[in-house]
Amino acid sequence: MMIEIVLRCVGNLIVIGALPFRLGHLGAPLWYLPIYAAVAGLMLTVAEDFSFARELFLRADVRSYMRVRIAIIAVLGAMPFVAGMALHLITAG
Repeated sequence: MMIEIVLRCVGNLIVIGALPFRLGHLGAPLWYLPIYAAVAGLMLTVAEDFSFARELFLRADVRSYMRVRIAIIAVLGAMPFVAGMALHLITAG
């Protein structure tokens, strides 16, 4: 039980911090962040419980849960993304 909590936290930190930073460091434009947040939010929602894949089309609460995950990723992933963009601009120039 404890290992599942740790792995879930590590996965969320990677999705919210490391991957947006890397995306920004690669020189991706800022409009890539909402697309990344949407894809990552959908994948995290489905990965948490695979039955959510079918229920996304049927239940409004599951769709709302996915939207909240997307918003969290977009808001909390913005700073690592911008930091990666800044590092890219510093090292590229």
